[in-house]
Amino acid sequence: MGKKGNAVKTSIALCIALCIALCIALCAVLVGASSLSCFAGSSFDTINSILSLNYATSGADPVGGVIVSNGEIYGATSMGGASGGGTVFAAPISGSPIQVLLSTAVPNEAAPDNLALEGSTLYGDATNGGPNELGQIYSLPTAGGTVGVLANLNATSGEGPESGLIVSGNTIYSTGSGGGSGGAGTVFSLPISGGTPTVLANFNGTNGLLPGRLVLSGNTLYGTAVFGGIGFQAGVGNSGDGVVFSASVNGTSATTLAMFNGSDGMNPTNLMLSGSTLYGCATDGAADSMGAIFSLPVAGGTPDVLASFDGTDGDYPDSLIQFGDELYGTTKFGGQYGDGVVFSLPLDGGTPTVLDTFTGANGADPIGPLTLVGDTLYGATEGGGTNNDGTVYSIIVPAPRMSVLLAIFFAYLIRRFSIRSNRPEVN
Repeated sequence: MGKKGNAVKTSIALCIALCIALCIALCAVLVGASSLSCFAGSSFDTINSILSLNYATSGADPVGGVIVSNGEIYGATSMGGASGGGTVFAAPISGSPIQVLLSTAVPNEAAPDNLALEGSTLYGDATNGGPNELGQIYSLPTAGGTVGVLANLNATSGEGPESGLIVSGNTIYSTGSGGGSGGAGTVFSLPISGGTPTVLANFNGTNGLLPGRLVLSGNTLYGTAVFGGIGFQAGVGNSGDGVVFSASVNGTSATTLAMFNGSDGMNPTNLMLSGSTLYGCATDGAADSMGAIFSLPVAGGTPDVLASFDGTDGDYPDSLIQFGDELYGTTKFGGQYGDGVVFSLPLDGGTPTVLDTFTGANGADPIGPLTLVGDTLYGATEGGGTNNDGTVYSIIVPAPRMSVLLAIFFAYLIRRFSIRSNRPEVN
């Protein structure tokens, strides 16, 4: 039959593949799902409270979400524990037993804050730690033990670190919520072994106030400042609607990528990067003044509102993560009980879908960021649970939408059969 025969075989095979794919898609529609879970028989979209914290023992009011690694969960609390000043804790994914790694926080007993993990070492910030009570960066073995003080912050380096750390190679990157030459915060780097912080950017209010969590891509750091920018007034406290910025890891200043004006959201936080697009949460503003999810080119421009919240589907979005062509996140308030929700949103925007609602019993007031392991999200809530001291929770999310799965499936088939059709036929 030669090449003509191979072409016919290829067409038949592709038609069969198309029929199979359409059957799979129909199955997903009939069961009300947009994933292949109709075959797996697994359930999702339900918040599972893994553990409830206790002020007297494990600590209360967790901060900065949780880290999940090798079947272990790590987190920090801002109060409680043996000293009453907060804890760093660990627990298996099953939730029990909870091990307190640190109950006296850092040496001066300032409450620990966000954590980062590198190898077998946890790195964290303490907002009011150090001899100046202006903040401290510390390390702690995952098995517990001696706290290593890596840096004591001051008014020059930036003060009040409270938005987490990035560990990349031998360097730590973070932000000071205040201080610096402009008095409105800094971006700084620090050797992982400790030393003197290097200021990479200063904020003065007009270019941002109270910089937050960072995202690193190559040699560029991206972040948000909760206040400053449009509407900033010197001496008026937390004024301004917030900005998105970038800073070089070798630089000395920040570049403003976008300023919010209220109608497109305000008080941005928790950026994430996908390709050449930044996505983030505006915790306030937009259509119903309950926050929005936005996107922005890495080169800067005007924020594009992908979705705004109206209270029933959440209020005050505070975390965001990508899985396939969906965004998943949490709102701190809103939903049926007012205690927050877990939501999903197509990457190109639309109406948020509430996957489940926090009830108080399973947690209340979730905080970012989220951690994704496989198809499971892990996070923490500031309140709720058995003791109303906060929880660690998980929720299984649907597999990537059919559009992604089918695109991968057909790309594979086309490549495979095009190779076969070009082979000479052996008689």
